[in-house]
Amino acid sequence: TSITQIALECGFSGSDTFSRSFRAGFGSTPRTFRTYDRLGFDAIEQNNSLSLQLQRPGVDLSYEDVSGLHVRIERRPEYRVVYIRHAGPYGDVGASISGTFDTLQRWAKVRGLINPETSFLGLCPDNCSVTPAKHCIYDACMVLANHVLEDEVVSIQTIPAATYAVLDVTCPPVKLNRMWSWMSSTWLPASGYKFGRGQSYEFFPRFGSLPIRSNFGAQLCMHVSV
Repeated sequence: TSITQIALECGFSGSDTFSRSFRAGFGSTPRTFRTYDRLGFDAIEQNNSLSLQLQRPGVDLSYEDVSGLHVRIERRPEYRVVYIRHAGPYGDVGASISGTFDTLQRWAKVRGLINPETSFLGLCPDNCSVTPAKHCIYDACMVLANHVLEDEVVSIQTIPAATYAVLDVTCPPVKLNRMWSWMSSTWLPASGYKFGRGQSYEFFPRFGSLPIRSNFGAQLCMHVSV
């Protein structure tokens, strides 16, 4: 059923007036709500949290042209990582995720654990459809080459080897959610694959001491199965 038809059946003169009333009541347009209808209001809360950061002068709010995006399927190795946990909206709202990576890099530099080949990744274990935005977990991780013990700053975990759909992106951190959304809502249904049971993550290969920002390139790795 089209949004216009719904508007007319509800007594509105058209979709424009319906959309304005809907947005005033729910904080989201009907089209956005339909995109997230299976996800619930927590997903809209997260989307709105990102919008607060995006609505600034000089920031293009339009969705990127995705016609040239290419997703590949590959087997990713096991990673043993040291990490610092962040809680809050995905998409680096307020640069809070970037700040967590900065803290991790400072911790590693003092201990001589970073070299030009050091890679980082961001684990995204939560689904914003289920978890409220402020409680979404993001683990800022560094791939370990040496034996390291946990301390009061960092913890350690192992990410199992698995099959992933991988998308290379170069974009501001605030636009990563758009790329993830495209992968899950557009690419995945047409791919013949389905979501796997493992965790998806953002991979930053061989960043070394560079700031961990997707502006410099990242790989979105979605765990999939057939």
